[in-house]
Amino acid sequence: MLKHKCPKCDECGKELTDWSGNIMVEGKSYHDKIDDFLIWCKECTVRLDRTGEGNKFHNLWELSWLKKDYFSLEEELFEEVKEGQNRWSLDALKKINQLGRMVYEQ
Repeated sequence: MLKHKCPKCDECGKELTDWSGNIMVEGKSYHDKIDDFLIWCKECTVRLDRTGEGNKFHNLWELSWLKKDYFSLEEELFEEVKEGQNRWSLDALKKINQLGRMVYEQ
């Protein structure tokens, strides 16, 4: 059983029941191996961008897009792994899978 029914903002802890947020990765790891990612609500994204802290990160996906089309994302990730592209760490892949489980276990 999952601990949460919806994602939470890693910055402020807000539950994102409407899945309105961003999946963020460190800018330096965006083109290389992605070991982890953060989920930020829209408000935190705007606030962190204003302070300049957000410039250290890359907005990889809209959280609502992941909810709407999770299986396409999963298929894309499996294809990358199949082709030998090890862009994602196992922990990051598990975290993505947890989000997908939240979508379909509601």
